[in-house]
Amino acid sequence: MKFDFPKEFFLGTSTAAAQIETPFQHQGKGLPAKDASIFNNTIKHEVHSDKDIEFITPFSEVYRMSMDWSRLQQAPMAEFDKDTLAHYIEFLRKLNHREVKVMLVLHHFSDPL
Repeated sequence: MKFDFPKEFFLGTSTAAAQIETPFQHQGKGLPAKDASIFNNTIKHEVHSDKDIEFITPFSEVYRMSMDWSRLQQAPMAEFDKDTLAHYIEFLRKLNHREVKVMLVLHHFSDPL
């Protein structure tokens, strides 16, 4: 089977912060899933992001990602957390250096409490 996609079509890989970053203070933390697993543990992307780039870049030139808003803005109307912001900026710079286009989702499941 062969698929012909238009040249403007982006085929890439994606992640969601709520699925790969250690749960911070958001509404999903600690909730049981249908299989009774508890949403408290992930692959700790925020710790291993350099290694994760090695997994992301070979698949395509496009990567769709989200940010953990509860980690980025830790209180209502608060300034962005400087360390979290610096981490995301550095991660985006490294992807850009490898010529990976980023599709950034600003809100994806991690509402701050």
